[in-house]
Amino acid sequence: MCLLALAWLAMPALAQNAKGRSITGTVLDIDAKPVAHATVAVAGGGPSTTTGDDGGFKLAGVATANVVLEVTADGFTAKQVPVLGAATPLQLSVVIVKPAPAAPPPSETRMVGGVVVDASRHLRALLDHAHGVLSSRISAALRAAYPSMFRCAFSLTARAPSGTSSLITAPAPV
Repeated sequence: MCLLALAWLAMPALAQNAKGRSITGTVLDIDAKPVAHATVAVAGGGPSTTTGDDGGFKLAGVATANVVLEVTADGFTAKQVPVLGAATPLQLSVVIVKPAPAAPPPSETRMVGGVVVDASRHLRALLDHAHGVLSSRISAALRAAYPSMFRCAFSLTARAPSGTSSLITAPAPV
């Protein structure tokens, strides 16, 4: 009789485990503002839902084993949240961030002390290496190496590491 009573008391707990656990929470941005219409899903094919205008969500029937929640929203970087297995309900606050803005492209050319260089400083190395070569060969090498930088006539001074300098001029390409 005692065994039957224990089994009867354990039935609700077993039924709850069979249904899974409940995970509720809020999805917020970095400024603690709610993110509406974000998707919260259990990775690998579990339940999923969409947040309301208040950023709130509720997942029912989540496995009681370890799971990973995937949180996605337009304009935000997706986030994965590991959740340890348990049979008890869970309340979460998940903060998602916007992706970092792309770095502006480096300026194609710039004038530094009378020497034209690209953002990676390759031109200076080319000029140091090419010092002493005929001006026409240098201008051809510059146009080949940096076609977008030398589309017009140009004149520049090449200074070698030894300190000597040469004036290089080239007409516009035909």
